[in-house]
Amino acid sequence: MTFVTHAVKRAAAVHELKRLARNAAELMTLSAELQAGGIQLELLAGPLTGIYNPNGMGAMFFAVLAVAGQIERNYIREKTLEGQVIAAAKGNHGGRPKVIDDDSLTFALALKDKGVPVPDIAKKLTGTRKVPAGAPFGFVPTKWAGYLDAAAGDVTAYRHYWELAVLLGLRDVLRSGDIYVPGSRRYANPASFLLTPERWAPQKVEFCHLVGKPSEAADALAQADDELHTALVDLETQLAKGNPGEVRLTDDGEPLTAEDVPAEADALCTELAQMLPRVPLASVLVVIDARTGFTDHLVHAGGKVNRPAELKRNLLYVVIAEATNMGLTAMSESCGVPYDVLAWTAEWYFRPETLEAANAAIVNYHHRLPLTQTFGAGTLSSSDGQRFPVKGKSITADHLSRYFARGQGVSTYTHVSDQHSTFDTKVIVATAPESHYVLDGLLGNATDLPVFEHATDTHGATLTNFALFDLVGKQLSPRIRDADQRGLLTQTDERDHLVTPRIG
Repeated sequence: MTFVTHAVKRAAAVHELKRLARNAAELMTLSAELQAGGIQLELLAGPLTGIYNPNGMGAMFFAVLAVAGQIERNYIREKTLEGQVIAAAKGNHGGRPKVIDDDSLTFALALKDKGVPVPDIAKKLTGTRKVPAGAPFGFVPTKWAGYLDAAAGDVTAYRHYWELAVLLGLRDVLRSGDIYVPGSRRYANPASFLLTPERWAPQKVEFCHLVGKPSEAADALAQADDELHTALVDLETQLAKGNPGEVRLTDDGEPLTAEDVPAEADALCTELAQMLPRVPLASVLVVIDARTGFTDHLVHAGGKVNRPAELKRNLLYVVIAEATNMGLTAMSESCGVPYDVLAWTAEWYFRPETLEAANAAIVNYHHRLPLTQTFGAGTLSSSDGQRFPVKGKSITADHLSRYFARGQGVSTYTHVSDQHSTFDTKVIVATAPESHYVLDGLLGNATDLPVFEHATDTHGATLTNFALFDLVGKQLSPRIRDADQRGLLTQTDERDHLVTPRIG
């Protein structure tokens, strides 16, 4: 209970009435004391929140509340006792289990009478915690195994290192999904993100038909074995021809150098570049928008249909400001449009889904141009990450001293087609493995590009990516660094091929 002062009068503040006294008699006694001292009562919570005067009509009010409070306490007590009886019938008698029995208590008192310190008595009663005999240690990483061996004679040190190794191992298996936490979003069961066997069964035949794969695993493995054999035979034929324009292979294991570009080609590129006119960036965007209508895909988040005449101008200003890292403040000073207008436009019209739709409109238009077909058919793509330093606070930015020194930065993982069009870009954590995002860009491709084959650097050459690409009917063609030091597994013994020792 707390005494506070309201203007000139004093009041006793209490959270709820039932906390003021244990029974009706105590409440009436307290009411009389408050009345004698001219002190009001303030209830801070409950259905009767407010300030009450124990004098006059307030005395009757206190009597009614006292009876009601007593009834509530009796009800709570009866329910509590009833619950204890039910729990005791189930074998749960409540309370904490005894740490020591009567014999241990007698032993502890005898040690105390002899002057033994309490910490020493506790050790004698409970013993020293140690790793149980026969506890596994095969999961301990190699770099930690030496610490365990060195601490084999020290029970406490061995326990500390072993517990740290358990925590590290638990962290790793949680991240990999080998162990999951029910009800967790980050460490959920990986199977919860997949189709259940009941839902997969009716869709299996249709999916396998779409990706061109057998519905049975044994048939798929046999087909993969035939494809591998055919590819090895074709490669042997190309090597036997000795045509460096088709296949180049070195005997010393040195990396292949890029083919030299003829001097005539460099001169032609320079001449063509000089013929191109120099136009403002804004003019280029205006022309591209007139042909592709990409700004029409930048729609209002609230579903607003009315588009003022100046909206397209503001959208282009925001695109230039963000794309060139100029910022809205500098753009406002440059173009004369108030900052609030540009900020409102960026807030309501620029979202991941609208930017993706606008970019798809440009890529689709570019894909239909006759000149584009000379670059490629749009069936081949590649992806790679670029790292950029950032300032300020960002949930995506992370420290990576190799690229950002003492600062922070992010990675942008980009998918580009053989027609030189960018059809997918994601901002990811700089320390995140890029292999996780290789297939994601292809499955999320919202353009008309018929991408079938995809190339990456060594980061994409993982067993998981090879398997997933094959599963969805696409081909992964990574550039593998130090291929002679990596083992590429085959299903059968292909020793009759000369290239087999080179691939593992």
